[in-house]
Amino acid sequence: MATPGPCLRTDSQGTVSTNVYLRRIQNFALDMGWLRWPILRKKQFPKVKFKPKRGITECEHRRIIGREINPERRDFYELCRAAKYAG
Repeated sequence: MATPGPCLRTDSQGTVSTNVYLRRIQNFALDMGWLRWPILRKKQFPKVKFKPKRGITECEHRRIIGREINPERRDFYELCRAAKYAG
């Protein structure tokens, strides 16, 4: 019988995607009948905590554009920048 100890350690040390995918894999295995009972109950899974997100600054954007050697990609980045200020 599997114990939740290693799963809890992985869950608490992993990233958000690790936690989400472990939860999804367990739910899938339960639905397919591969597991008779959950290794971790829903309340045992740590809460998913997303980090704050931010956009890049104008200075970071200019550095990316300056280093980009592919002209199509550079134009795409410029288009994204123009769309940001147009909308």
